[in-house]
Amino acid sequence: MYSHEVIKSAMEYIVENYNEDLNCNFIAEKFAYSEYYFHRLFKHITNISVTDYIRDMRLFFAANKLLDSKDTILDICLSCGFENQRTFDRAFKENTDWHLKISAFGMNMLMNLSRIKLSETIIID
Repeated sequence: MYSHEVIKSAMEYIVENYNEDLNCNFIAEKFAYSEYYFHRLFKHITNISVTDYIRDMRLFFAANKLLDSKDTILDICLSCGFENQRTFDRAFKENTDWHLKISAFGMNMLMNLSRIKLSETIIID
């Protein structure tokens, strides 16, 4: 299997399993590469690290769920593979222009839908 095919397969695997406990070492082992080599290969081909790609996929799916679901933010972040809401909030704030605010009257999300910064993220069709 050529390098580009391996990376494409890895990206497809991440998209299909974004809600599971994924990391570079796990994915490298799955495709029979060392973690170091796989990380360098992934970054060379995609211009993004494996860890950042996993985070961006989780954020992409979480953003869609935030718009289309009545689930709580906690339920959404946990269902998208984040360990806890604090990790999700930090990743969301650092990687999007959306600002989530929770009012004292309940879970009213006020979203500034200017744009998502995940524009460089590659999504496999």
